Amino acid sequence: MVRRLSQLHLVSSALAVSLVSLTLLSYGTSVYINRQLNQANQRLNRLQRSEQQLTTANEVLKNHLAHQVEAPEMGFQPPQPGSVIFLKPTPQAAASAQGPASVVNRFALPKVDVPLGY
Repeated sequence: MVRRLSQLHLVSSALAVSLVSLTLLSYGTSVYINRQLNQANQRLNRLQRSEQQLTTANEVLKNHLAHQVEAPEMGFQPPQPGSVIFLKPTPQAAASAQGPASVVNRFALPKVDVPLGY
């Protein structure tokens, strides 16, 4: 009887030690994961703030350039129809641009005989 009790005590002690170890391990893992998530969240917030600042700076620069172009002393003029260059596509370039016949027929655009403007 004493022998069984000592075996039961040994097994229960080993079980208690393993449960405490698992509890400490799971607690340590959860704390580590929480710290990593907090750091990643802070990094994400910094990146989002940077993105907003860059977007704002980009829009301010665009606005500034638009105002500069509108100023008469800059000498910019809207494009004139006489200064546009018109090119006709070559027949070989038009033929190579077409894919297989089934794809071309399915997505075919109406042919317009108008030169391209550049």
